[in-house]
Formats: sequence, C-alpha cells, structure tokens
Amino acid sequence: MRLSWSLVLLWLAATLAATLFGCSASNTPPPVEAPPTPALKYRLTVQNLRPIDMSYEQYVLWLRAKRVGAGPDTAWIALAQKSWQLGKAGDELIFSGSLPPSIVADSVDRALLSIEPLTIPSTPSSILIDVKVLRDTGILSTADSSIFGDYSLAAGSALFTTRSSDTKRARNEFYLMHMAATGTPTTSITGLPHAPAGWIYGLWVLDSSFFPPHQFLYGYFSNSNGPDSNATNASYPFPGGYNPAPLTDGGARIVVTLEPMISFNGPKPHTPSPIEILSLQLRRFISFGDTIQFSNVWSASAPTGTLILSK
Repeated sequence: MRLSWSLVLLWLAATLAATLFGCSASNTPPPVEAPPTPALKYRLTVQNLRPIDMSYEQYVLWLRAKRVGAGPDTAWIALAQKSWQLGKAGDELIFSGSLPPSIVADSVDRALLSIEPLTIPSTPSSILIDVKVLRDTGILSTADSSIFGDYSLAAGSALFTTRSSDTKRARNEFYLMHMAATGTPTTSITGLPHAPAGWIYGLWVLDSSFFPPHQFLYGYFSNSNGPDSNATNASYPFPGGYNPAPLTDGGARIVVTLEPMISFNGPKPHTPSPIEILSLQLRRFISFGDTIQFSNVWSASAPTGTLILSK
C-alpha cells in the first residue's frame, strides 16, 4: 500500500507541474508582426491621346524614385500599359494599376509617358509628356519637357502645283513650299524646329466625309527644308507630292503631325498621331498655283495629364 500511494503522489505532482507550466506557456503573447505595407496604386489620365496599335508599339509609364540616403537617383522603372479606359471626351485615356513594392510613398520625384516598341529599351525613347512629382501628385504636360519642344510658333502654307503639262494634276499634288518671284521654290514652313529625338513629322490628308475616314500618309520628314520619305511621287524637294486621291472635298484637311519613330521604322500606322501641329481645310475648288495657309493647332492637340499615386 505504501508503494502504491507513493506512485499516486508522484503522478499527481507530475500532472500538477505540467498543468502549471502549460498555463504559463499559454499566457505568453505571440510575437507581433508588422502588417505588410500596401502597394501604391497609380491613376494616370491623359487628354489628347488615342489607343495605339499594340501589335508593334505600346505606352510605357516611367517612374524615378529617390534613393534613401546619399547617392544617385535610382534607375527608371518602366511599367508597360497593356490596357486603358477611354475617357468621356473620347480623346482621353486613363491608365491605372499597382506599383512595385520597392516604390514607397513620396519617393517618386519624376514621371514620363512614352511610346516604345514591344521590347522596352533601358531608357525612354519617344517621350510624350513628363512631370516633376510632389507629394505623390503631378500634372504632366508637354510644356514641362525640354525634350519634346514647343511648336506654338509653327506656321506655313501648301502650294498646289505640278511640273506636268496637265495643270489639272495640281488638284491632286501639293508641297509645303512657295515659289519665289524668280521661280525658285523654297520652304513655306517657319517656326518648326527639327523633330525631337524619338520623333518625326508626318504629312497626312485626312477626310472625315467618308466612313471609315480617309487617311492618306504622304510621308515622314524631320526637316521641312527637304523632301519627305516618299519622294518617288514628288516633283519638288519638299514634303508633299502627288496622290490620285481627290483633295477637293470640303471635309478634307492637310495635317502635319508628330509621329513616334516606331511608326517610321515599323509598319505603316493605321491612323495618324493625335499630336497635330499644323492643319489646313481643303476646299472644293483648287486650281494650279493656289496657296492655302495652315492654322497652328498645337495648343489644342498637345497631350496633358494628371498622375495620382495613392495607397
């Protein structure tokens, strides 16, 4: 009996100890882990922009984040914009998404929007708009970009002429030039700088009287004092030339645009760039030697936008 009671007492002592230690352990609070930092979200709204052909080009948002502590700025972070929403105005695109976890609040000091090929280069090429970002908000504008340039002083005219003995051909042939009294042709375009890096000028005839609208690309040029890229149909060494498509329609315009170099180096674009610089309205009756003046439409077509970063 004494042996049995000894075993019972030992068992009770062990059970009590286990219970006490178990209660002590269960009262110890678990380590507190900091909640994960939510990724920043972005919303970029850009006016005077249209969808592009994503089979060979894409919009890319570039962000530069300040490095914490001493040292140079971090490298550009490129975010391909695979989708967008159309704004209510019809000429507005809205991009949105989440930023990489490496980008934290108030670290972004500059943003760019560019057009790039499907393989994004290491640095931006055809820059549309840029901005300095303050407190996670920035107003993007071409006016902020020393790269893109200012075209508000561009002016000029189109001369309808031909070297053919059939002067009626001039109704389908024009050049960005004027004829001096001596008979020497010179460029009619003034205030148009050389196209900026990553861009080239396009010369179009657009006619909204048809469905789908007629869009004829006459050629590309970087300097108006010389021929365009389609000089085979030209009688004079200036942008323009002959096209059998009729130009005597009241709904047609001749337009000078800024086009990304991707359009020049790649397939012919289906539609012109929305970035128009000069525009003239064609008329029903055009004769040999007629000159029509361009209007500067830069202020109405230059892209602008707003970038907002939020948690």
